[in-house]
This record gives sequence, C-alpha cells and structure tokens, in this order.
Amino acid sequence: MQKLEGKVRNLEKQVRRLKILNMVLIFLLASAFVTWWVYKMGVIGVAEARPSFPKVIEAEKFVLKDNTGKPKALFGLIEDDNPALLFFDEGGKSRGYFGLKNNAPGLAFNDERGKMRVALGLSEEAGPFLSFLDEMNEVRFFASLGKTRTCPLLQFYDGKETRISIGVVEDGAVLTFCDKQGHPKAGIGVKEGEGFLLLFDSSGQLKFSK
Repeated sequence: MQKLEGKVRNLEKQVRRLKILNMVLIFLLASAFVTWWVYKMGVIGVAEARPSFPKVIEAEKFVLKDNTGKPKALFGLIEDDNPALLFFDEGGKSRGYFGLKNNAPGLAFNDERGKMRVALGLSEEAGPFLSFLDEMNEVRFFASLGKTRTCPLLQFYDGKETRISIGVVEDGAVLTFCDKQGHPKAGIGVKEGEGFLLLFDSSGQLKFSK
C-alpha cells in the first residue's frame, strides 16, 4: 500500500512539472509572436511614413532665397519664355546671367547697378563673340569669328559707331579706321602676301590705293 502511495505522489510531482513546463513554453511562444508582430508593424509603419520623391519636377520657375527671404538666384522662364539662370546681390540687382535669348546661348556679367558690362555668347550672325559695354550700356569692344566662323574680327566703338576694326580675311589681314558715322577712312593690310594702303573721301569713296 505504501509503495502505491509513493508512486501516486511521484506521478503528481511529474504532472506539476509538466504543467509548469507547458506554461513556460506557452509564455515563450507568446513573447516571440508579440515581438514578431511589433517588428512587422514597425517596418510597415516606417515604409508608409517614408516620403516618396518624384523623379521629375515640372515648374516654370525656381527661386533660391537666403535666410532673410531675399532672392539670390532664379532658374526659370523669363521674358519671351527664354530659359535662364540669374544671380542676385544683396541689393537685389542681377549680377550674372546664363541662358538662351532668341535661341542663342549667352553668358553676361552685370555691374552693381544691374547693367550688363560683359557678354559672351554664340549667335547665328557673329558666331562665338565677346563684348564689353560701358556704363550707358553701349558696346565699346566686340570680338567674334564673323559669319564665316573662321575669320577673327576685333571692333572698337565710340559708343555708337565702329571706329577701328582689325580682321583676318581668307587671304590676308586688314586694319580699318572709320569716322564718327562709321564710314571707313583709311585701311592698311596684307593680301596674298602683298601690303596695301587704302584712303577714302568724306563720302566713303575710295580715293587712293597702293
């Protein structure tokens, strides 16, 4: 009888141990499931909260401002829908320009009043060119390759008309002096290996050549 009671007590102890072990296993499984669920929901939340950036931005104008709200640069369509990039100083004056005008690319530098003083570009008529302007926005110096794109040409202006021009032609070079109306008065140069001198009258007619 005593042996039977001992076996019963041993069985009861084993049952209690199994119950405790089952509870521990259930707790571990529940903890693992909760951890997995929290992780999954966190990943989904981060993915949903992550901003999506468009690959293409379409607009007519972008303005870059400093921390006081003053515009410092502008990229967009300006007069006649020409695309351009402009830079501004502290006073709001345009000091630099790069863009298209009449389908020709150009780069310009302006003074403190916003007046263009240097221009560099490419045009159909003059080809690549460089020009300097005075405070009245009048061209004083102009350099280009001309219509042929192969003959360098330098021109000096008095503010209105060409007064001196230096150019290279196909078979020589020439230096020309003009009056206030821009009419040639004298020319000296080289053509086909020979030097020459030209003089013109007040009406622009050739009076002397050698």
